[in-house]
Amino acid sequence: MLLLYGVFAFGAYALWCETVRGVDPGLGDSWVVPVSNGYTFNMGDLTDKGYLRGPSGEQLQYGIERLGAAGDVVAFESDGNFYIFNTRTRTPQAIASESLAIATLRASHGTDSSLLEPNTFYLERRWGPLDMLAFIVISLPPAAAILLLSLAFRRSLRPIGG
Repeated sequence: MLLLYGVFAFGAYALWCETVRGVDPGLGDSWVVPVSNGYTFNMGDLTDKGYLRGPSGEQLQYGIERLGAAGDVVAFESDGNFYIFNTRTRTPQAIASESLAIATLRASHGTDSSLLEPNTFYLERRWGPLDMLAFIVISLPPAAAILLLSLAFRRSLRPIGG
């Protein structure tokens, strides 16, 4: 029974991740996190490079080696070149340097920003408080079942010779 619940809970969590949060469900070799305005950052198999995908599924830039996102702006490095992409206006722009990319992110977000390795960017956006809440909610029924079973077992024990 607990195994069946585990399969159902994992399936529900995967569906919630995919449809509500816009992140990968944790199955297979697809790594996906939202950026802004329907755009996502994606990786497949390996996490050393990734690409941007638009709201219609179009692949915009492959080979992203480092990136940062703030508000509507994504700044990234690909093949030693730096770019800014505005997800609201859908306009890409090549820029001269990493410092200009970081300055653009800071201006868009108002806080300290940097270009991160793809895996670090993914991890910072993938896991959050909602995942911890989902873990707790999913864990409550089996924890309660185990507690009730252990209490029933304890009550069923009778002292020997008494």
